[in-house]
Amino acid sequence: MEIAKEVGLHAATTNRLLVALASEGLVEQVKENRRYRLGPEIHGLNLKATRSLSIERQLRPAMRRLAEETQDTIFLMIRSGFTGVCIGRDQGSYPVRAMTLDLGDRRPLGVGSGSLALLAFSQDFEVDELVHANAEAYRQFNADTGEILALVERTRRDGYALNDERTVRHVSSVALPIYSGSRRVVAAITVSSLTERMALPRRAEILARMEREIALVSPLPD
Repeated sequence: MEIAKEVGLHAATTNRLLVALASEGLVEQVKENRRYRLGPEIHGLNLKATRSLSIERQLRPAMRRLAEETQDTIFLMIRSGFTGVCIGRDQGSYPVRAMTLDLGDRRPLGVGSGSLALLAFSQDFEVDELVHANAEAYRQFNADTGEILALVERTRRDGYALNDERTVRHVSSVALPIYSGSRRVVAAITVSSLTERMALPRRAEILARMEREIALVSPLPD
């Protein structure tokens, strides 16, 4: 098998991997010659990646300004299935940095302030579906569906998502959603810092700065 030779794996191992990839639509086998080619899901992934890069580029100046103004760490998250994915990060000048996420890190929707903002400001029917789909994943973060639904209710009431040391000790963060023209939540921007720096009234000042920056870029494309 040519593919096995190219990747340096045993033919049986290569075949199992190809079968698995085909089941996900990432490759497909051509009936006429039994050769493999890229599947339809690859094109979908490419479109998602292109869109993510576009969102990150559009938000990058706003993130930089927020990092400079607050001196804290800024994160940008988008939704991917049942999770929130970190696609952007900028660091302020404060010497103790709240580095709670790396680029590419995922969190079940509802865990962490950015992921919570993506969940809470979605439509009601989506919230119920997403929360129950993530029931098992929440247990890894010492949470359950009841707690997440309570956080959704608090977030909607307050107008922003707050993570007060729920995931990392001594670190708190706030997040706001960014909408598309059709009022669909497209992304969420987060300011994360030591808890002592996130107390009121500074939290209100940070949120005001975030709202101004979001207003400059909204709405994002669907």
